[in-house]
Amino acid sequence: MLKHRLLSRGECRASIFKVTVHWSIRNIKRCKITHLTCLVLTLYYLYLCSHKLHSLGAKGEDPDAHLGTTAEVSSRDYTLLTKRVNWGTVTDIKAESLEPLITQLLNERDTTGKEWLYNSEIGHKNIVIPDFYQPKSKSKNPIMQSYDPRFTLGIYLHYINKQLLSPQRKRGSAFSQRKGPEITIPFHWLEWVDLSALGDYLSLPLEKKPTCVDVRGTLSHNKYRESIGLETLEKPAPDILFLENRVFAKDLSLEVDERYRKVVEMILLSLNCYRPETRKGGVVPPEFTPGFQIQGNIFIRNMPSLVSLHGKTYLFASAPSPSQIVMLAGNLAIVVGIDPTKTDPMLFDHAIVEDYIADQNKSSDKVVAKTVKSIGNFVDVKSEILKFKAVMKGKPSSALPFKKSVPQKSFQQECYQHDFGRISKLPPKARTPLESSYYSAIQRSLEVQEENAVPKYFSEANTPTISHYDWRFYDREISDRNEQRIIMHHMVRTWLKFTGEFGLTTWIAHGSLLSWYWNGKTFPWDIDIDVQMPLADLHTMALKFNQSLIMGLDEDFSSYFLDIGTYITERIHGNGTNNIDARLIHTGSGMFIDITGVALTETAAVKNMYTPYMMQEFLNLNLPGSYDFNDDSDPAVALETNTKLQVYNDRNYHMLFHKDISPLRMTIFEGTPAYIPCNFLAVLNNEYDGATTPTYLDIMYQPKIREWVDMWKLHLKNQDRGKDLNTVDLLRDARYEDVFIEALATYDATRLHEHEMKQIDVNELEVEQLIMANQRMKPSRSDLFAYRESQAGRWAQDAVQLELVYSVQE
Repeated sequence: MLKHRLLSRGECRASIFKVTVHWSIRNIKRCKITHLTCLVLTLYYLYLCSHKLHSLGAKGEDPDAHLGTTAEVSSRDYTLLTKRVNWGTVTDIKAESLEPLITQLLNERDTTGKEWLYNSEIGHKNIVIPDFYQPKSKSKNPIMQSYDPRFTLGIYLHYINKQLLSPQRKRGSAFSQRKGPEITIPFHWLEWVDLSALGDYLSLPLEKKPTCVDVRGTLSHNKYRESIGLETLEKPAPDILFLENRVFAKDLSLEVDERYRKVVEMILLSLNCYRPETRKGGVVPPEFTPGFQIQGNIFIRNMPSLVSLHGKTYLFASAPSPSQIVMLAGNLAIVVGIDPTKTDPMLFDHAIVEDYIADQNKSSDKVVAKTVKSIGNFVDVKSEILKFKAVMKGKPSSALPFKKSVPQKSFQQECYQHDFGRISKLPPKARTPLESSYYSAIQRSLEVQEENAVPKYFSEANTPTISHYDWRFYDREISDRNEQRIIMHHMVRTWLKFTGEFGLTTWIAHGSLLSWYWNGKTFPWDIDIDVQMPLADLHTMALKFNQSLIMGLDEDFSSYFLDIGTYITERIHGNGTNNIDARLIHTGSGMFIDITGVALTETAAVKNMYTPYMMQEFLNLNLPGSYDFNDDSDPAVALETNTKLQVYNDRNYHMLFHKDISPLRMTIFEGTPAYIPCNFLAVLNNEYDGATTPTYLDIMYQPKIREWVDMWKLHLKNQDRGKDLNTVDLLRDARYEDVFIEALATYDATRLHEHEMKQIDVNELEVEQLIMANQRMKPSRSDLFAYRESQAGRWAQDAVQLELVYSVQE
């Protein structure tokens, strides 16, 4: 039976025509009556639908009035949700087989006002340039303006575009391997990270600004703020955890007395905090600082907002600039250098903004001129991104291979020696900054490794409840699950695009590989992502991209800081403080991807990682069926054994056989191409018990919608847990609106994954064709900044005014 959904009058006629033509073409040859009769029936059906609309209109009724807003939203949403995947290569999946559940639910539920959750298009919004940037403005220059990444990105893309089009620039790539990036921009963290929380302190007279003692703990800092008329950082809350410093004082008092704790705090403060006026040659003059400067992690356990304040102050006045900026757009990439001579933000040096304004005023575009006349000069980042793509030079990268062999030499510990030796022969002045940094890091790593004194490299935010955020970029705990998913979605997509673009080998690992197994995306309860790479690729990445700021212009407006540890020549567990080799850090939150290198080492498998699978591999090679599990095992024997087995490990005892890794095979993870070990089930079963169990605590996997669902909401009895519930009834339940929205957002991607897993051992050729045809899927989640705007009720604004903080200094 032919089903249809009432739309607007024009939409209905168009829809009826499409449906009937499709129906006729598909069924007319199978019709048991004559072709002429089929044609008559089709025309009669059209007449009935048209008559129904005409009857409604004749009675003075608006045909659309019966529809509310759901139909209008549904038609738009359906296009967004079902056009991301190219199904043309799949023989047993037709378009109509994808439609019933989604169309039924869209008809039944009103998603008005929520389409931003799954509409990943970067919205068009003009950012009004404040008057003080105008060349002849008499407006007072503020000391802080509200953060808007679209303003920063739009201005600098315009600046980069002009350099790319400059007749003086050499033709070809914007990057020289020997000399580094040819195009450079000024840099200050103020423009790339939201540091507006510092406004209260920056605007104070110097004598009223806080000291290091004032920012030691929340209690002392709140007393200071109250004394100068500012609100306290932590507002009263039912949870005692966020009231005072009682929680960490209580914890520490179990080990040391109160006086000793204060002494330790003051020592840590004295090492990593100082008054700006006591240091000469600082990056920022004392009057333009918060009154104290943080030059390293204080490590004092503190309340979230104060920990955030420490990190923001570090970025504002002490943190080094990134080594370079990597911008990804489509299947092209550009590396932009940082001009070390220009460290003032646009807020204080208006030259780049004034140049933007002058070019906009000279524009012959009538729409631009009309907008300028209406709201003043503005930044249109979407337009600048399109121009950027149009002017980029270089050959687009080719499609990634479906299978990728990983040579055994990529896992050798000595893989760094060629580049290290080459750089050592260069005079120091002839080295690029990245070469100098890499050479110094390897030297330092070898020194501390020899002394058996490798310090911890990465530091996390030290708050009472969380630890999985980088301290420098920590803003607050991300408790909103939508925000978590948005950040992780774009972060892993940017990582995979970056590594794919520059030929770096990586694969998803640990919990992320397990989450991929189920529905091709991350677990809803996870706030981190795990990836691995051969040691040789880790070294290549360190040499060419360490401490780069990476942006995916087709993804979102976020930026990601790639930080690779100094001590990557040590490949054993050691003191256990450096299990992670590198991190890709979301600069807006501090959330990160853990990156670990895998190498052939003298590490013997620890007892809890020595599985029956590993034991069988030992027996297959006629090796002893077990290790000697004591800490004094001979490293030479372990290395010989691992070499025979071709088994490699990271620095946390995770063991991988080469035959299980290579060749890597391509899949789709979070809607973008990713690699997984060829024998992923063996890898998962070797690492996890019950890897394919469809329950986790009180969360259950629902295969019909390909989602994990919190089952406590339905008050299921224990014997009912694990059952596949009636999906449509579940999604009709208002308590599951978040599941409904999530199912909509990722519908096509999870459907693709479902088909891949069904065919992976049956028809690999079809799987390969399907994956290769979908290497450029669009994101399935909105931009984080757009999401937060929508939460604040600013989604519908066409233009945004930047808020300004002025100094009260005389």
